[in-house]
Amino acid sequence: MLSLFPLAASAEYTFLALGDWGGDSDDAPTSPTQLETEKGLAAVAEQLDSQFFFGLGDNFYTSGLNANNVNTRIKATWEDVYTDASLQKEWWMISGNHDHRGEIQYQIDYDGTGNWHYPAEYYTFKKTTPEGKVAQFVVFDSITVAGESYYDKLTDTFHKSPGPKNLEASYSQIQWLEGQLSQSTADFLFTVSHYPFLSPCDHGPQMEWMRELVARYSVTAHLAGHDHCLAHSTYEGVHHVLSGAGADNWYGSTSFAKYPEGADVQWLISKDNHGSHIGGFVAVTLDANAARFRYYNEKAELLYTSDPAPARVYTPSNRTTTTATTTTTTTATWVPDHSPCNESAWPDKDHGLICGTCKVLVNHFDSVYHTCGGYCKAVSRYCVDAWEEADDTCAVDPLYEMNCETALASSDAICQCSGAGTMKCSVCAHIYDPKKDCGGKNAPSQDCGTGVAFEDLPSDWKCPVCGQGKDKYHPADGADSGISMV
Repeated sequence: MLSLFPLAASAEYTFLALGDWGGDSDDAPTSPTQLETEKGLAAVAEQLDSQFFFGLGDNFYTSGLNANNVNTRIKATWEDVYTDASLQKEWWMISGNHDHRGEIQYQIDYDGTGNWHYPAEYYTFKKTTPEGKVAQFVVFDSITVAGESYYDKLTDTFHKSPGPKNLEASYSQIQWLEGQLSQSTADFLFTVSHYPFLSPCDHGPQMEWMRELVARYSVTAHLAGHDHCLAHSTYEGVHHVLSGAGADNWYGSTSFAKYPEGADVQWLISKDNHGSHIGGFVAVTLDANAARFRYYNEKAELLYTSDPAPARVYTPSNRTTTTATTTTTTTATWVPDHSPCNESAWPDKDHGLICGTCKVLVNHFDSVYHTCGGYCKAVSRYCVDAWEEADDTCAVDPLYEMNCETALASSDAICQCSGAGTMKCSVCAHIYDPKKDCGGKNAPSQDCGTGVAFEDLPSDWKCPVCGQGKDKYHPADGADSGISMV
């Protein structure tokens, strides 16, 4: 028989996390599962004396907030649903892929009930437990960092995150994230985003390279939603909490084979085994020694309790003074290197191979860098493109497609990083090579000598791949700046 609530010990500190909770659509702003799960959430919050809540994204299905729906959707999906007295505490929010189909700034700006806390696209805050233990929460926007992963109902296809739309915004956030983790002296350290780094369900793991980062800095747990399941996994000492069962369930469990060696799925509810359960969430409890993760269904029945995650160990002299108040940090800026590439000085070139301007064959790819984004960051650049190599050469394997955020189980890959004047065609993604492409479509064999800068090309120059003009090229150093070079 399923048990109801364990009694909360007086020295425990508990918060609840609910993902993928945001109703159904503008026409149906709630869903039956959302309404039933709210009841269980309120009951557990009262029994365990939850101090705050996390909304793990996909807060407003199916296309987020916009100027036409912002007032009605927030009221119908949020204010009029989570009304129980036990839920009238802080809710800390992050956006999901469905939220990014609208304008997430509407969610950041909203403060109608006083409980909604979304201070910036990414942020951090700290809490202190009754026993004086400090918990830090580093909350970041995984859609900005990695692009949109989504489920296409028409084709019944799950699409993996393809890489960021805005490279500069992505890497600014990654730099900030790593800075927060590396400097943290908290007793418990949590990363929070919409995407999971480990998930056995249909979407599967996203941003796999993040698993190494959170393990390196002894993160207690990563909290996420996105996959419409409940699951608990562990890998290299980090607990991976999947709480994506707030409104629209369930997805299947098809991604076990995507787990790395040493990763363990300790518990799971999905389409394949949910029985009568229609929704659920997770309660995280901190005491003097450890964090524990308890999963509940919509009836407030306890389904699973994890093994304890021990408090972090650090040198006391490195600890900073903290207070019981919430501290919010917004953003920091990473300043990339925009100077011309000096590829000969870049590390880990397999056989010393330079494959073009700012383009090299990377060795130790799977063990050190994991993605071309990771390699380019190591040389203070943005990633422009990535390829699987063929036979340890600069030749590209045509059977394998990858992008800057593809984690490849291979020791080698070809990575192209940004450099001064790196220009990319917005139509076909061709990267202009000053030493090869000066003749363009009309004169592909033209001798470019030591190289012709893009801005020095004639106004009638055409892309050598798709034949588009210079106005279709934009700087590859992050976002499209809107600058046309003609």
